[in-house]
Amino acid sequence: MIEICLKYGYMSTTNHMNKYSLILLRSAFIHRDYLDLYMSHLPRKIFDTVSSEKNCEDIAMSFFVSALTNNQPPLLADVWATRTRVKLKVLEKISGGSSHKKIRDSCVNDFAQNLGLK
Repeated sequence: MIEICLKYGYMSTTNHMNKYSLILLRSAFIHRDYLDLYMSHLPRKIFDTVSSEKNCEDIAMSFFVSALTNNQPPLLADVWATRTRVKLKVLEKISGGSSHKKIRDSCVNDFAQNLGLK
């Protein structure tokens, strides 16, 4: 059996293609019921990873909703949605660390496995 390894792609590398398979939560609208389900039914292993890493909550939500809806993504946004959002200035970015991509690659791969999406 071949092991499929999923990876996280930065928006800057996918921006020119006008394609996204995952949207950051700051650019998304989702039904509030998914928020309740996330807090009450998200697998503990995923919840603990998000809490300990202080990262990957967008991946967890997107994959969780996909698992609940027979692999349908919660939202695919056109490029205009990401280009027209208002960004707040912060002094320290979670995406600024050298391990950010590695952590998100691990989240994508592990969450998909844990939710039966692979």
